[in-house]
Amino acid sequence: METYNTGKSYRVVKKNTAYNRHTNESGKTTQENEGKEQSSASTESRVVYTGKDLLDMNIKEIPKLWDPLLQQKGLAGLTGSSDCGKSILLRQLAIAIATKQKTFLGYPLNVRFGRAICICSEDDAPGIAALLNKQAGHLERDCLKNLHFIFDCENLSERINKLLSIKKADLVVLDVWSDTFTGNPNNWAEVRNNLARLKRIADVHGCLIVLLHHTVKNSEKQAPDKSKLNGSQAIEAKLRSLLELRNGAVENERILYVLKNNSMSNKEKSNGLVLELNSQSLNFSFTGKKLSKSGENNNKTYDINIWMPLMIALRDEEGLSFENARKKLVEKHTEEEVPGLTWFKNNYKSFGGQSSTTEES
Repeated sequence: METYNTGKSYRVVKKNTAYNRHTNESGKTTQENEGKEQSSASTESRVVYTGKDLLDMNIKEIPKLWDPLLQQKGLAGLTGSSDCGKSILLRQLAIAIATKQKTFLGYPLNVRFGRAICICSEDDAPGIAALLNKQAGHLERDCLKNLHFIFDCENLSERINKLLSIKKADLVVLDVWSDTFTGNPNNWAEVRNNLARLKRIADVHGCLIVLLHHTVKNSEKQAPDKSKLNGSQAIEAKLRSLLELRNGAVENERILYVLKNNSMSNKEKSNGLVLELNSQSLNFSFTGKKLSKSGENNNKTYDINIWMPLMIALRDEEGLSFENARKKLVEKHTEEEVPGLTWFKNNYKSFGGQSSTTEES
């Protein structure tokens, strides 16, 4: 007899050296060779898998909902500072799922159930109605029958579980997660317990639960970093995917960065998607451009008449590369004060730079 710790309880599994006994659908007891899987066991309810079981699934890659940014099921997060459009972006994603779109912002959207649920703790029904009218008012009303909104967060886990038991959904959005969490967000154990409950719901019903959460104050002054989430490190650790939305250098420009995604290469995660927010329709579009997150500060406005003459002097007169020239500026000033490499490169020629130095890294 073996005992397995399953979290809240212990499951006892009886072993027989020759046979595994179980009851079939008709109620009769049958015997099967040891190692044969019980036919009634579902993927979601299984506790112990053998290596053979896992390989027999024939899964070559982690299934994606929004390929490659968000996985098909489990927990994910979207973070960022206030008023950058996080709720708008997730609501737009939910609309795309409910209307069974094939792509979202230029990337494949693998919709299975065509249903999304949005938990709105900071808004009420009239407020969301006005926003939804802008984002999806051009669509036929019946197209949004599978887009659901909940404004009361009381007994939320039970309510979500009940809704998903009645009808499956691809996506559940918690906007915002901190309003649905009762406890100390800096307490590792309390955070893990809360997220463990949500993950069980996601696993049982095969959906993705996305937590909308905030970053710490002034995080946009630094490079995108998953450690800048507000609260315990347990939040980031429990999420399988984490995205950050930032304000761009110009009005209505936003940058969507991947902070965590184990199925994406570091090269793929190094560049953010440059988005444009339509202030009339409140919908994002992908510009086709990408921006490196290495040392960039897209929210700060730099005085071109101060910084470009300094860069041009180092480039044209001393023959330094962009990187080495910027290092000299950082030595004299500070990392936060000096613009990023991309900013210098984008403004160099238009400001009259003449250097033919090609070493740029």
